[in-house]
Amino acid sequence: MNKWDQLDSNGDGMWTYEEAERDDANLACSLASTGLTPEAVFRSFCRGITKFYPELLGTKDGTEEKRTFRDMLRDHVPREIQRIEAIPRSFFEIFQGLVTLCAATDMNRCGQLMRAGIFDSALAKNGSKGFMNLDAAMDYCQKILRPGGLCDNALPVTYIMYRQQVMEKCGAPHYIDGRDYVNPVNDHDVLHLVDVEYEKIGLFEMASGWEFRFFLALILLVWYVNLLGELEAVILLADFVWNYPVVYDDPFRTRVMIRRITEVISSRGGSPQSLAAFSPRPHPVLPSPTAYRSGRAATVTRKNLSMASAVSGTPRTEDGQILIQAISRPHKVTIALMVLVRCTLIVYMAVVGSIFILTTYSYPDLLMNAVALAFVFELPEFFYSLLVGHQEKEQLESVAPLQFKSSLPKLTGVGQIAGSKYFLGLFLFPFLCYTLVEWNHRVNIAPVNEALQCVCFQSGPRCLTQKFMDRAWWDQHWKAVAWSFGS
Repeated sequence: MNKWDQLDSNGDGMWTYEEAERDDANLACSLASTGLTPEAVFRSFCRGITKFYPELLGTKDGTEEKRTFRDMLRDHVPREIQRIEAIPRSFFEIFQGLVTLCAATDMNRCGQLMRAGIFDSALAKNGSKGFMNLDAAMDYCQKILRPGGLCDNALPVTYIMYRQQVMEKCGAPHYIDGRDYVNPVNDHDVLHLVDVEYEKIGLFEMASGWEFRFFLALILLVWYVNLLGELEAVILLADFVWNYPVVYDDPFRTRVMIRRITEVISSRGGSPQSLAAFSPRPHPVLPSPTAYRSGRAATVTRKNLSMASAVSGTPRTEDGQILIQAISRPHKVTIALMVLVRCTLIVYMAVVGSIFILTTYSYPDLLMNAVALAFVFELPEFFYSLLVGHQEKEQLESVAPLQFKSSLPKLTGVGQIAGSKYFLGLFLFPFLCYTLVEWNHRVNIAPVNEALQCVCFQSGPRCLTQKFMDRAWWDQHWKAVAWSFGS
């Protein structure tokens, strides 16, 4: 809309269809992302001027004069425009202003546009021709922006898609009772205006406030404290699986199964040597935890450490609690895999949970989402209480605490302070939460809010459309197209 010098490549004051096809300025490259071509824009200009221009000028006041002037304009729309052959610069400037209004997309914005003063220079004064009153100017704006109006019919079909996307991005409109607007050239002409706000803009403005950001940091702090508790449990589990004694027993009774199969084959005249070759060899058994702690000789036989020993029965303490002296290798592998899965889950939940919380822009949703995330780590306890039988629970409760020599270093000095829960909960995590909230505001919330202000209200320091919604630009525009009002 602002590149007439590049459209009219020969400078004769006419933008022809041949010039649109040649595209000497290579404007098609800048239109490539929209799927448009200069020819499509040219045809849209001609259709819009031919179909809607006389109707738009029907907003002028008067009776006989109004009808005569409208008929005159209908009869004097250049034939080259009606035939989609060429567009004179004077009509291009008229259409330039009409289409610039289409950036507003919403007919309800007309009141705010009028208060911005973009129609002031087009109001009739001192006998000149123009909009006779504010109602005529408002009608002019609404005819352009209404659904099915000039914007939808005179612009390429991509504008309808753009309008729909803008409605989705801006959200539902909310109407506010505005103040009266007085005609600058007629004090008796007063129009009561209605302002419009949009849901998404209000949402991001609320998310930019310090109250919401403080609440967001608190929710993040609770989430990270929850992750810290889970991380501590995983570290202790990893320390257990690394240091607890292992017995090379046969908890799945594979040797018994192989022996019975061998006996069946032997009884039928087969050769059991092939199966015996796969029978696992006996391994030495590690000493008990008591032997590790006391430093006694590590002479332990398979018989007195066997988990399935029928002679000694289940080892118990003096208080009658079940004493677990070692775990089997399959048990150790299972716990190691559990540690790996839980570590992966902690990392995944730390990243995804932080993103999930930071991208929530509502107080109730933020609180409920934080509770839902915390519930993820409560699922194992929920499944345990629901699925494990009462007999198994009673057996587990009667097991004596497992004791082993830990590999975790004992922190002293500065390390003890840095690793304490007081330091993590009162200093490190609050600082981390504040940093994340501020980073998210600068990188995500503030740019999105600025983009929404531009697309919904055509305002903002970096909004390219703002200069076309400035009163100074429209003053120049109305001065250039004053001939269309008959002056």
